[in-house]
Amino acid sequence: MQSVRIKQSYWFDEQTETRLQELGAVLVDEVIVKDHYYDNDTFDLAINQIWLSQRDTQWQLIIGLPKADGLTDANGDGEKQGEQGHRRASKPETRGNGGCQHVGSLISSGRNQCHPKLKSQNTKAQSFRHQDNENTTQDHQTPVSEQQDTRANDSETGDHAKAVPRYIHNELKSHRKIIEHIARFLDVSLTKEEESNMKINHFCQLAKIHHYASYHTTRRKTYELQDTYRIVIDRDEFVPRNVVVIYVNANVSNIIKELEKMEEIAAHLRISPCQTN
Repeated sequence: MQSVRIKQSYWFDEQTETRLQELGAVLVDEVIVKDHYYDNDTFDLAINQIWLSQRDTQWQLIIGLPKADGLTDANGDGEKQGEQGHRRASKPETRGNGGCQHVGSLISSGRNQCHPKLKSQNTKAQSFRHQDNENTTQDHQTPVSEQQDTRANDSETGDHAKAVPRYIHNELKSHRKIIEHIARFLDVSLTKEEESNMKINHFCQLAKIHHYASYHTTRRKTYELQDTYRIVIDRDEFVPRNVVVIYVNANVSNIIKELEKMEEIAAHLRISPCQTN
């Protein structure tokens, strides 16, 4: 009989692991999950508030868009920028080693200030953490954070500060959409067939994008219960709420029954379902 994998997501609380152990769950694996970041040699993506990263086999692209509600740019000319998710941001006039060192220092010393995902207050981003690989073809555009940065005035006195426009950050999960966006931004020519079928690893080689940093952001623990249920807990210090995911393989005819059992387990653990819209 055909078997399918079922999963249910719940909010983690500090007593979840204690209650799991009381139910007889056994810890079978514990790892630190790394986020890997990618850009080209001149950091054209990061400089323009675009962040390409990979966790396990899942890629994501964070896109920063200046808020259009009456913002003025650093030169004070009042120009509004980027109301659409795929509009290309203005590139800085100077790049080179200075720009690369600036991005590198932000990444290494203050990554929560540099990458918006790491300081996000939007818990909806958690819904993507345990998506199966086959779902990566879906198009997800989810606002994940807003940030306000300031920088010193370029004037000789240096006594005043100018506000950089606040950014709204959107997240792309679809491999096709990620490739389309970066190809358009970096002026990489692709055929429609290549956009649809090319793997991100191959696209990165074509676009001369390479790995430049990795961070330990999540501690993942995997428990087994009754030799049937696999319970995965991801604890990420940069998000306000963490998630517990319960997995089980069920026969097609028993899906409803297994879902009811999973709800019973959740009730014993006193964890509430995530809202994953």
